[in-house]
Amino acid sequence: MSEENYTVSATANVVMGAVSLIFGLFIVLVSPFILQITSETVLNVVLTGGSIPGQYYYTPFVATMFFYFYRAIGIMGGVACILTSFSLWKGKSWAWPVTLFSIALPTIFYVMFIIPYMAHVGGMPPAIWVVVVGLFAYWIVLLFPRSDKMEKAARVSAFTLLGLLAGEVAVFCMQGLKVLGGAAEMSFNTNNPAPVLQDGVKIFGFSWPLQIATLILCVFAIYLLAKRDPKGWWLGLGAGVTGMIANFPIQLVRMVTIDFLFTGILALLLVIVLIIPAFKKKLIGERE
Repeated sequence: MSEENYTVSATANVVMGAVSLIFGLFIVLVSPFILQITSETVLNVVLTGGSIPGQYYYTPFVATMFFYFYRAIGIMGGVACILTSFSLWKGKSWAWPVTLFSIALPTIFYVMFIIPYMAHVGGMPPAIWVVVVGLFAYWIVLLFPRSDKMEKAARVSAFTLLGLLAGEVAVFCMQGLKVLGGAAEMSFNTNNPAPVLQDGVKIFGFSWPLQIATLILCVFAIYLLAKRDPKGWWLGLGAGVTGMIANFPIQLVRMVTIDFLFTGILALLLVIVLIIPAFKKKLIGERE
């Protein structure tokens, strides 16, 4: 967001600076323990529940790696929130997109700790509270700069959909590697190409790279769109289109759950929101 477009009251600066600092401290000092409890619970259930199905052969390695890697990304976002909180409090325009981006990181990547818990353990995952806190912090920082109702609606719609889509596909990035890696291991051990040639596996070969691309596009779109940079709008549009291509076909092939359908719909909604002329003008155009 450029200097001329960044208008915030002194009270709003104090509130956003405090939110950034408190959220950053929470992510760095508290959330790692909550996430550890969540991930250990999932792994205990999955790994002690009997033999792991063939396509999930890589679960012990892949799931653990992604749990720890995504937690580290979130902690980096928390550190950035702490470091930018004073500048946000002082009303520095550059700090607003950086803080919004930093809050988005743990909120997005910690979805990984929620979905596997709900699928394998059931009930309310402890990590959900970290994501809920992140959403509230995200919306507070998102809405406090002065703007009209149309711009607030555009911001909430676009940035929330970017975050939701990114959170969903971040989980699929893990799932795709787990399925493809497990099938490859089975084919190697049995000297039989059948596991990697199953339709349910081949479709991951199509979808998985696109899920990774969608995640990257969403993350960078959040930062650039917060700066009102037109490149952020294009990256967001690309994320929406790529997300649809990645998720609608795999849903047709794997009719086990509706996760991919839900994610494809999120991508479609993101595209619709971004191409609404009034929203596009408010997101990247000059204020009237």
